[in-house]
Formats: sequence, C-alpha cells, structure tokens
Amino acid sequence: MKVTKDLRKEINAAVRENVRGACPGSRVGFRLKADGSTSCNALLWPEDSDLFDNPPFADICEIEEDPANPGCAELDLYVETGTGWNRELETNVGILIRDGRVIASHDTGGKLSAMKPALGFPVVPWDWS
Repeated sequence: MKVTKDLRKEINAAVRENVRGACPGSRVGFRLKADGSTSCNALLWPEDSDLFDNPPFADICEIEEDPANPGCAELDLYVETGTGWNRELETNVGILIRDGRVIASHDTGGKLSAMKPALGFPVVPWDWS
C-alpha cells in the first residue's frame, strides 16, 4: 500500500489526536515476521515478534500488504514529546488503515483491539484482550 500525501496527513493527525504535545517525526516500528524479513504492518507479525527497527515514519513510502487481509494495515508508531534534548518517548499510537484511509487510532493497545470487531478489522492472535 502506497503512503500517499493524504494518508500521511491522516496518520499525523491521528498521532496529534492521541498525544498532546507530540513532536513531529514519529517513528514506526518494524518487527520480524515469521520468515525472518521485517514489516511495519503489525498484521504480519507473529505473537512473539521483537522490535527490529523504528525508522522515522517520514521515510516510509510503502506499507507491506497482508495477503490474508487485502487493503488493511496496522501501524505501531513511537511518539516523542518535548523539545530539543528534552525529548522523551511518551507512548505508542496504534493506527488502523483500510483502503488507504485511517479508520481508527488509539494510544492504548487494549482499546484499539476492542474497536476492531465493530470496524470489521482483522484481529490477530497477539491482540490485547
């Protein structure tokens, strides 16, 4: 899935909606998939997947699609607050994307997972219960 200018704006707006004082330039988590490659689409991660990298979201141009759930992606963004040397990791923000549009976001994993059934969004085995 291509990260269009509009999708990037929606994701940045979702981060600001969930984290007061969010710094620009959130980072996106890449974790190892079962085949040893990495992906930022959380729908592709196995339950015990470790964080592999977290590059700036601004550098991401493409989100790997999940063949089992076409058009759907879930991102795990790492958001900092503060300024200059006083920046600190504040929280993560989960973003649900369907067909190139943000459909939900939250800074609490359990609440984001609870939204999925009502949205008809795929639930993966590691979802917070």
